[in-house]
Amino acid sequence: MRRGAPGEPVFAHPQAGCLSAAAWGGFARTLGLELADLEADSLIEQVRSGIETRLSERLAEAARHDDLVVGKSPVRRSMASEDVELVLVGSSPVDELVERARQAGCPVFEPFEDDRLGNTVGADSLSIVGIRPGERAEAIGRDSEKLICLEFDET
Repeated sequence: MRRGAPGEPVFAHPQAGCLSAAAWGGFARTLGLELADLEADSLIEQVRSGIETRLSERLAEAARHDDLVVGKSPVRRSMASEDVELVLVGSSPVDELVERARQAGCPVFEPFEDDRLGNTVGADSLSIVGIRPGERAEAIGRDSEKLICLEFDET
């Protein structure tokens, strides 16, 4: 989950079923360790937590580099000028903006509650954030998709 960590990298799809199977098979073979004590649910939760942490870090980095568009009106203006690559919404999405983003082909992700989304970018509570085009937007989009895979696979 963390680049630069010591040891061999181990890869699995960010889906609960793949992580569960990997915990008992591929991870044990690759790492040369018996993972019988590690429950798949615990592994899935650790992966989810790791992805959420990395996503928060990437959002904070994007904020430092002025790659975020924060709030309803700024996001609306940036979408009109096509200066947003993706949109993150909190737990109380702004339906009109979400629909406008989807119509424009802009991916929309709901990774956090309003207060966590806000805290990540230095606000109390926030319902919508746009990410300007670039590498940071691509990385944030990938992490958001991985969270969706975990959520979708468990339901």
